[in-house]
Amino acid sequence: MSNMIIGLGCAGNNIIKLASTSTYLDDVTMYAIDSVSSTIDLDSVSRIKYKPIISDERQGSGRIRERGQAMYEFHESNGEFDDMYEDAEEAVSPIILISSA
Repeated sequence: MSNMIIGLGCAGNNIIKLASTSTYLDDVTMYAIDSVSSTIDLDSVSRIKYKPIISDERQGSGRIRERGQAMYEFHESNGEFDDMYEDAEEAVSPIILISSA
């Protein structure tokens, strides 16, 4: 693997979806991490590796960074990002992380 892009939250996922349409980025592995599954569509599901974050009764972190961090850490502690971390270790070019923060 040569390149990797990770999109976090709504902003990151919107950019990942747009990037997935570019033929210039065919060699890039793309991950999208979000608590909202409505961003997944048939056009991008084969190109993007989606990582759903399960939240409580509220949807998403609502820009509360501590809440977003707690949601991420919960899934991380359960090993749900292990394959993404393995891909990051194998990347030989820059890894780009996109979020609204």
